[in-house]
Amino acid sequence: MPRKSAKKKTADELEKMVSNGESIADHIPSKLSKDYHKKLLGKLEKHVLRTTVDFGYDIVKELEAIAAKNNISKSAVIKSAVLDYIIRFRSIYPK
Repeated sequence: MPRKSAKKKTADELEKMVSNGESIADHIPSKLSKDYHKKLLGKLEKHVLRTTVDFGYDIVKELEAIAAKNNISKSAVIKSAVLDYIIRFRSIYPK
């Protein structure tokens, strides 16, 4: 089924979609197949868990700069970075 063209979603919109249990697989570009994204994100979206992470001052300043430059929240920057890492890790070290 071809993907419908739609306006790009902001990180906050994607975050709300995940919180509501909706799939965001079609909104994440990658060289990997869409099926892989749907499978991985489906697993990640089943349960939303919260965690606390402590960052050093310099890292927080970098996160704030990236967030300001892209007009998104710091948490959206962190979530995007973690998701990117997971996708790349799984493509290198498949189960």
